[in-house]
Order: sequence, then C-alpha cells, then structure tokens
Amino acid sequence: MTKKEQDILIAGKKLFFKYGLKKVTIEEICTEANVSKMTFYKYFRNKTELVKKVFDTLFEARIEIYLKMMRSDIPFSEKMRKILEMKREGSAEISKEYIKDIHSGKEFSAFFDQWIQRSMKVAIDSFAEAQQEGYIRKDINPKLLLVWVERMADLLSDQRVLDEYESLPDLAEELAKLFLYGICGER
Repeated sequence: MTKKEQDILIAGKKLFFKYGLKKVTIEEICTEANVSKMTFYKYFRNKTELVKKVFDTLFEARIEIYLKMMRSDIPFSEKMRKILEMKREGSAEISKEYIKDIHSGKEFSAFFDQWIQRSMKVAIDSFAEAQQEGYIRKDINPKLLLVWVERMADLLSDQRVLDEYESLPDLAEELAKLFLYGICGER
C-alpha cells in the first residue's frame, strides 16, 4: 500500500467516524489526506469502495488483536476484561451518525452484516474453546451467544437506546458487561 493510499484511508476513517458516512464528501477526504481528486480515484472508484476498504482494514486488525489476546496465557477473567477495553476503545472514536449511517442504508448494511457475522464466528469459536476449557458454562449453546450478541448489536441502532447515552463507548461497555456478567455483576 502506498503512502498516499494510506493517507486516504486514514483521512476517510477519521472523517467517517466523526461525521458519519453520508455527510463526508470525496473533496473533504482529499483535503484531509492532502491529495488531489485524481489521486483519490487512482486508488478508489468511489466513496463506497473507500468505506469498505477502511472497514476491512480496521476489522482485520481488530480480529488479529482479539485472537492474539484470546490465545495468550493470561487468565480468562483478564481476557474478558480486555474484551471490554477493546469494545470501549473501538467505539471511542465512532460518532452516533456513523452508527446510524451503517444501519440506515442498504448500501452498507449487507457489507457490515458480513463483517459482523465473521467477527461473531471468531468470537463463538473462541467462546467454544473457552467452554471446552471450563471457563464458560457447558450448558450454554455457543450459537445462542451469537444470536444474543446480534440482538445486542441491534440496540446500537435503536434510537431510544442511543438517546440514553452520552457516548457510544459508554453504551458499548454497558452492553459488553451485560453480556459477560449478566445483571448480577462480576464474580
């Protein structure tokens, strides 16, 4: 990947996360990346392609970090704490507009749903492994965990829920805690 392509990806991510996908123009991305429109089009056919590349790059990196952490020798409770940290950090720079744009249009929703399914499979596989090792109750079907997580993800696009939180990191952390610890708290 060239430096200019990287600059465009970084600028796109910054602007998309701050203002959402719909409000950001190619001109604004070019200005932020300090490149011409001709350079933009050398690497990307359109804004949609850039959005997908930004997300692909981001998700690949986060999945790699997640798997490395889950394969580490730290105690399982520490892994769960780190998952909470990752969720909070991952959502810290994302605006509510970005979340709304992901879920409101058909243009991106199928693409993001594929990534969500992929990341959920990675999570379910690692939870099934933890279940085999005795860290998660054996009487819980890992596929139910997947459905539960999907329903929790639906809450991220529910305006009634979004209105209750100052920031997405607060909401993401609370959902992750509810998933990991239930309503009774950490043990």
